[in-house]
Amino acid sequence: MSDDPPEQNPPSERSGAPVPGGAAGALLRELALGEKSVNELVQATGLSQPNVSNHLSRLQKRNLVTCHRQGRRVIYRIASASLAHFVVSEVPSSHAEQASAEELAEAFLQAALSLKEEEAARVAGRALASGLTWKEMYLRIFVPTLVRVGELWEANTVSVASEHLITGIVLRLLHRLSLKLPAAPGADAPSALVGCVEGELHTIGGRMVADFLMAHGWRVWYLNGFLPLEHLLEAVHRHLPDAVVLCVSMEDAGESLRLTAERLSRWRGEQPLPLLIAGGRYFSEPREVPGLDLWGTDIEEVTQEMGRRIYAIRGRALEDASGWQG
Repeated sequence: MSDDPPEQNPPSERSGAPVPGGAAGALLRELALGEKSVNELVQATGLSQPNVSNHLSRLQKRNLVTCHRQGRRVIYRIASASLAHFVVSEVPSSHAEQASAEELAEAFLQAALSLKEEEAARVAGRALASGLTWKEMYLRIFVPTLVRVGELWEANTVSVASEHLITGIVLRLLHRLSLKLPAAPGADAPSALVGCVEGELHTIGGRMVADFLMAHGWRVWYLNGFLPLEHLLEAVHRHLPDAVVLCVSMEDAGESLRLTAERLSRWRGEQPLPLLIAGGRYFSEPREVPGLDLWGTDIEEVTQEMGRRIYAIRGRALEDASGWQG
């Protein structure tokens, strides 16, 4: 069997180039989810060890895969992040599994609860192969898992340590998916500062909101959590965003949200911007917090409504300026 000639540019850099099929394609799809040893690839793909080694050698010669030593093991990785994104987005339909999103969500939950990160990554790969978009991965796979883990923690079925480990698993998968998001918003892009109210310990919802906004072309400053109110206000004053998004999940953080909204409303005065938005499990029950312009639990719905309101306000501002100049 002759080796294919090496290629100078991976498929991700050549318009319309197909992802290798068969065993080679299966290996690339596994490596797109994270670096692995030969034994791990054998377990993940069901291929024989000689078959895996042979195809890895050929993929290396084509500049699609690299490797490095880790102790006595050789670890393989896909050649670039752009190639990984291309491989994931171009999975052939024959590879797609027929499991429903609900079944995949349950499989992901069980892998996460067992703290089997590689299995969780494999389920995520199956979900992408089945046709789920990255947004659907967030909303239909990751969010249900995090909600369920929170419920189990409240019932003392899952320890704090396990909850943190599961959150870490999801965050690392979020990072892999978020690498596909636009990195350079346009000069006139709306902007948002996203964070949590003081005392809020659950930050992953804010990370998801930030990713959704970036996907819609926003410029985003993401503050993570554990930020005292005065420092949040300082960041708002410095960046002057079009919107401030506050994430709240715990009942105990309700008072912090009320105080933050009050301070921001007072600072904003009669100006229409920044919009003040809050979201998270805290709003699973009907609530109304004075000073907020928008609140809810549906990330997609809230972020889309943010865009509509921002552009409506900007449109009115342009009309006002035109009338004044005339």
